[in-house]
Amino acid sequence: MLTSIVEMSTALTESSSIRATFRCKRPACVFEGTALKSCTFDAQTRSALFCTKQVEYVFNFVALLSEGFLFLFHLHGRTPLDIYLHMLLLGMILLTIICGFAEVYMRDQPIYAIVRNWSILVQGTWFWQVGAILYPVASWMPVWDGMRKESIPAAANLFCYHLLADFVGIVLLASVMSLRLGRINFRAAARPLHTQHPEHTIEDLSADMSTEMTLYAASREAEESTTMFNSVHS
Repeated sequence: MLTSIVEMSTALTESSSIRATFRCKRPACVFEGTALKSCTFDAQTRSALFCTKQVEYVFNFVALLSEGFLFLFHLHGRTPLDIYLHMLLLGMILLTIICGFAEVYMRDQPIYAIVRNWSILVQGTWFWQVGAILYPVASWMPVWDGMRKESIPAAANLFCYHLLADFVGIVLLASVMSLRLGRINFRAAARPLHTQHPEHTIEDLSADMSTEMTLYAASREAEESTTMFNSVHS
């Protein structure tokens, strides 16, 4: 519980700094609301009120839906560039929700978890990019004209760069984690299947030995009985 309180206070402090930096009060609701849901989730799980395995996804869905509604219904009176930037962010939120539902129903498919984490990373990087476009605070930041038609294609190109960079980061992170956990064997993947030797356990080896001993004993008994039969008839 103490960790949750510290997390909540930290998020409120960060949201206040974001309001001061970008001179915008509305995006801070996202940080405060998400932090409050995270605090509630931590308290509920520690008190064992919810024991289901999907409770984490439920709280994430609630946070994402709240974030999506905030970005969807505060676009009135905005410039076309401002609306376009927020709609791109809303699309990534919907993609995160869809991948989350797919991950709940198909837990054995890691591709949905990778895409969900990729979309969350794109949300984070693009959110800061939106703040830099709409509220440039440094002298080296370009000033965007929200009414120009050329601003929207330029923002689309910038969004594609975010998609590519975040995808490369997720792939590198997944590769490092897979190599760390020993789930990727490049030598085995490079060899053809007919050249790979089958793996035998101790139980398989002992079963093979017992089978060989049984066959050997049966052949000895058959040989002895044949010898006795020949000696009797001779």
